[in-house]
Amino acid sequence: MLMMKCPQCSKFIVSGLLAEVKTTTCSHCQAVVPVGNILVSANGFTLDREDLFKRFFHYKKLVDEVAKEKKLLEKSHTTSEESKKSIKRFLAILLEVMAGARDNFRVQFSPNVPIRLLYCRQFLSGFLLNVSMEGACIEMPKEDSCPKADNPISLEFSLPGQDKTFSIDGTVSWAKKNSHSPVHSFGIKFADLDEENQISLWQYIFQAAENQSHQQQKHTP
Repeated sequence: MLMMKCPQCSKFIVSGLLAEVKTTTCSHCQAVVPVGNILVSANGFTLDREDLFKRFFHYKKLVDEVAKEKKLLEKSHTTSEESKKSIKRFLAILLEVMAGARDNFRVQFSPNVPIRLLYCRQFLSGFLLNVSMEGACIEMPKEDSCPKADNPISLEFSLPGQDKTFSIDGTVSWAKKNSHSPVHSFGIKFADLDEENQISLWQYIFQAAENQSHQQQKHTP
């Protein structure tokens, strides 16, 4: 969850779009205010978003360690069920917090990745343009009907270099029809990911972000 303090009334504005807009309307005082000092909140944990970016790789290591510890506890016959539930909740919180960095760690694909869709009981084909922990952007041939916003949709795809097939449910968040383009484009917001998909997607996005960082460092004088 993303939020910021309104500079006019000092109450908190909560919106998943704060990372993508420059101004927003406060739901409390109705003032239009510039977006700034965004906080990421998850189950009682709150972090400044800029601090999260600076410590991104440190938190990634923490996620990996907690995931390993969780697997060890699950195999243990002496660990209490409460301890197993606690570390599962902690891992979920960490993954939710890291998802707050989604606009900086949205993986772009070139060439685009083939994807299979199930929409209104019809199987459709398209291409995955980018993916984050929160959702994805997709293109599909203009000959097919463009999915409509707020409708449920299911996705099936494999990411480059991976054998795993992701099967994810979601909702169409926006759709764009362009009469001058041979394709439709639309966005999908993922429903709650199961733990296996969360960790696999997170590890892929982190690796892509790390590779991008190394490439930028090579080109920095």
